[in-house]
Amino acid sequence: MRKRTLKTGIITRGLAVILILAMVVPLPALAVPGGVITTPVVPMELPIEVEIELSPAGSLKQAPLWKELIQLLRNPNAPVVRRPSFTATPLPALNVFPLDFNFLTGQPMRLRTSDGEISWDQPGPLFNPAEVVLLDAFNTPLALRTPIGALIASNDAVLNAGEVNGSTPCVAGVAGATCGFLLVSNPGGNPAIPPNGTIVAVPAVVGGLLQTLEPGSTVSTDLAELEIPINEEDFFANRPAAEVLGKALFWDMQVGSDGVQACGTCHFHAGVDNRTRNQLNPNHLGGDLTLQVKGPNQSVVAGDFPFHKLANPDTVSESSMCGHAGLPACGPNVVSDANDVMSSMGVIFRTFVDIPTPGAGAFGPAVLGVAALLPDIGIANSDPIPVFQGVRRVEPRHTPTFHGAAFNLDNFWDGRARFHFNGGSVFGPSDPQFHVFTDNGGAIEGVTNGHLRPDLIVDGDPAAGQPVRIKFSSLASQAVGPPLSDF
Repeated sequence: MRKRTLKTGIITRGLAVILILAMVVPLPALAVPGGVITTPVVPMELPIEVEIELSPAGSLKQAPLWKELIQLLRNPNAPVVRRPSFTATPLPALNVFPLDFNFLTGQPMRLRTSDGEISWDQPGPLFNPAEVVLLDAFNTPLALRTPIGALIASNDAVLNAGEVNGSTPCVAGVAGATCGFLLVSNPGGNPAIPPNGTIVAVPAVVGGLLQTLEPGSTVSTDLAELEIPINEEDFFANRPAAEVLGKALFWDMQVGSDGVQACGTCHFHAGVDNRTRNQLNPNHLGGDLTLQVKGPNQSVVAGDFPFHKLANPDTVSESSMCGHAGLPACGPNVVSDANDVMSSMGVIFRTFVDIPTPGAGAFGPAVLGVAALLPDIGIANSDPIPVFQGVRRVEPRHTPTFHGAAFNLDNFWDGRARFHFNGGSVFGPSDPQFHVFTDNGGAIEGVTNGHLRPDLIVDGDPAAGQPVRIKFSSLASQAVGPPLSDF
């Protein structure tokens, strides 16, 4: 598969950007012991996709999304059609290279004859591994070992000992030809390296087509197509339409059980949550049901941070975990300590009963011509976390940003939104439950965790026993978590 490359100037350009930012954004003064560092005020972000390059170093727009990788798998030699931006601005072309080009060395890729895998080897001297040379403190040799042979790239039908680049034109199709092969040059017969003329690797691309090689063989055959993961397209008749629908649902407050809470509610500012009122969780997962920083439904201010304050921050002897259940008391250097979590509020604790009967009665009065869907029908319950009684519950962890989430193999802070979507839960293959079912001659069978399809077994199709899961879909796994969350 073609690979992207980092431009050599990206580090220096990135440093230049940092220096520019330092000149235009006033940096806060260093905090005094026990003081507060205030984050500079930044403008509220509109809920739109940022469609500009953020710096000369580029952005994640240079990285391919899964659908663009699918294009490369279908036809590695065709240009990639990139998704249109929401502002109709064309995205920059991907940095792609020929299939047999090693962008790190500039050498063509080859297939190792030992196992048929991609070889990163390139022409160069071979040394006696038993020869001892002095090493420095970083385990770097202080002198070169004595060359006893070389790897050479042959361009001939017949190997010429000592040849490096090849002087005779390669005659394609000639029996015994070593066109583009990596061979061992060992004219002295040194037993420390393979014999003279040993074929180490063969070209990975011949005539513009990828090759496949049986381990231990030097004969390659054209690879008809690259493997596209099973089930990738079974679920999407129109992926662009699914993306538009997903974006609409993300910002729609009617998706929330109370008619107010949307995904975007907690992902509004730089893809994350910047609200300050009723945003504290007492650390109920740690067994604490009381708030220390502020009371219920109150706003935090800059002076409340950090939650663990030291009179002398340079003194590291005081643990940030002190004064709580089962932990030693805080020492004199601790000005204040709290195990509260600055997080994101969600919904009020209640029991779901039903949804409004579909039809005209399921919508409230129209406002500016738009009638919103009524909230779900539910019963208010006493919240088991007393500080949330009568107010919205607050999650045990803060909302992560969604910017760049399409490039994560797994999502959520702990990665529990799995790479493989099982059709119904966050946990992917680790979920033993069935979430997708099929009608097999009248028998309903769960297919999430693997099944057998007799129609495919006959032809030996590898899809016959594959579980029905969608790869590269951790955001789908993530999306099914919040609807069933009691927060």
